[in-house]
Amino acid sequence: MQPLLTASYEYPVFFCSGIVFQAHVSLSLPDPASWHALAYNATRFFGQYFFLLVPGFFSTDIEESVPTLLKLLQMCFAKEPPVEELYPALGYNVLVPPYVRQGLLSRSLDNDDLLPQIRKPVMITHGARDAAVLPAVVDQHKAVIRHAQVQMIQDAGHASFYEEPETFNRALREFIRSLG
Repeated sequence: MQPLLTASYEYPVFFCSGIVFQAHVSLSLPDPASWHALAYNATRFFGQYFFLLVPGFFSTDIEESVPTLLKLLQMCFAKEPPVEELYPALGYNVLVPPYVRQGLLSRSLDNDDLLPQIRKPVMITHGARDAAVLPAVVDQHKAVIRHAQVQMIQDAGHASFYEEPETFNRALREFIRSLG
């Protein structure tokens, strides 16, 4: 089987809740029917309720997909944001077509062969109370990117940059300054 994800890292790399910033990534999707097997392999990194939501992610029925996406957003926060901020976020998540959501979950999440190849400085941030992408992913990334700096943000979920912006920005500034 061909690798599903190839990447070339040309800049310092910054991981935030499992998302890679400043990397050029190309993605080849497997047959959509195979997402179940890939998702099963990812259970060690996603919260226990995440996969209960999966059918609603792919639904074209608005009455199923909107409540599902709202539940996902609620999982992303240790402290739920005010409705005037939560519902616009729900709106832009609803705009993502179901086939795109399926593509996102059809990616290979095991990139342990690629991550050790990163030679640039790396910072990993993660909310300690992340219910969507479990903090265990940080241990996995740190094990294969030994030179990575790690910042666990204690009072934040998946959206640590939103919930604890001062802590997040301070850590990011310190990382950037460390680059000289």
